[in-house]
Amino acid sequence: MDKAALRGMIWKMLYPPVHLLCTERWRITFESIPAERPYLLISNHTTAFLEVLAVGLASGKKPLCYVGSEHMMRKGLVSVFLRSAMGYISRPKASSAVGTVREIIKTLRQGTPVCLFAEGN
Repeated sequence: MDKAALRGMIWKMLYPPVHLLCTERWRITFESIPAERPYLLISNHTTAFLEVLAVGLASGKKPLCYVGSEHMMRKGLVSVFLRSAMGYISRPKASSAVGTVREIIKTLRQGTPVCLFAEGN
């Protein structure tokens, strides 16, 4: 099974219970992202996890990939989850991100949208 198929399978299993939790327990509603796939979504990032959850749920039942700091790839099981379920594209801090840009372009060409949370310098 390739990475995209695995990510899609994980996303299909996680989407319904997480969406139900957010809408029923926390009374959060989501507007769908009105864009054709693939797309590059650039979003603000002010809290640790809520934006990731909200954008993921607004993207619908098909997963998107996230760009984030490479230090998250040193977190053991969290890193495995990020890479397999969220298609995490890591970006090194304080250095050139040419490899990250290439990975974003590759992912978009494969038809998967990418979310980048703009922050920092």
